[in-house]
Amino acid sequence: MPAVLYGCALADPIGAGQYDAPGRRLGMVVVLVGWRSMRGIPDYRNPLGAVRVSNGLVRSQSEDPIGAERCAILKPDFRTIIQWRTGRRGEIMATQGYSNPDLLVESDWLAERLDDPNIRIVDCDPREVYRRAHIKNAVGIPVHHYIKHPEYESDARKYPLVAPPDTMKEVMESMGIGDANLVVAYDSNGSLWSSRLWWALNYYGHTEVKVLNGGWRKWFGEGRPIEDGRPQISAATFTPRANEDLLCTLDYGVANVGNSDVVFLDVRSDGEWDGTNARGNQRAGRIPGSVHLEWLNFITDDKFQTIKPAEELRAMLDAAGVTSEKDVVTY
Repeated sequence: MPAVLYGCALADPIGAGQYDAPGRRLGMVVVLVGWRSMRGIPDYRNPLGAVRVSNGLVRSQSEDPIGAERCAILKPDFRTIIQWRTGRRGEIMATQGYSNPDLLVESDWLAERLDDPNIRIVDCDPREVYRRAHIKNAVGIPVHHYIKHPEYESDARKYPLVAPPDTMKEVMESMGIGDANLVVAYDSNGSLWSSRLWWALNYYGHTEVKVLNGGWRKWFGEGRPIEDGRPQISAATFTPRANEDLLCTLDYGVANVGNSDVVFLDVRSDGEWDGTNARGNQRAGRIPGSVHLEWLNFITDDKFQTIKPAEELRAMLDAAGVTSEKDVVTY
């Protein structure tokens, strides 16, 4: 079985700070359908573009990816509104057919385990979104949700890498995440940011982590339990053990450009791929020989944004040349 390399330092070959958050997320999807994970790189910020304000609610250019509907928690009748709008319906397990279905959990699975003391539910949206409302018993990430160096928000270009071990330990323990805990991560942006936490935890040796398929959108839409307070945090000990096999180096990336056994999978926007949108980089373009599938192609085009069925994902990857005998580098 080939490796999946979650991008590499080559994701910044054309200037400052490529946006590989979609690459990180798609890496999780590629593993889900049958490739084993291997390496990764830091992502950059604001992968979906500028946020705008509409009617007093924070929204982005795509359909409410940062959870503006959470403002409904302020309305006393919001629960009735949810039930009227969506009702409750039987749930088909979307994880059927995947080679690694344990990477995902469905909302009904989590609902049955909502009060399990061994499970830490983590809301991976920006902090202000978590404060509006979140899944019952969920904790919010107390630092920037990319989980990088403590000074990342003040100088993102200087600190592009994942948080160092001491920071990772401090942040995880502040959320009550210890070595024995199962983590369930979610967000309201197509699992983009929860997959970042999935990768960061795996990089530091904590493999007991899953992504909630459909995230906040699906949970909220189904009228499942939410709250706006912060849960009680139990003391925990997190031991970071960096797995360097999950990180692709610049040397590896450069050495494998043109290697027919390695495929560089560019999952950025179409504009970034064809060079018409530099996204703040000093130069625009792509890794030579890479193939392109924008990350949004891997989630359903509906309000819940769940990961597409296994057969559809495999067909799309095969058509792009991302096949099972090759090493895959996502960025």
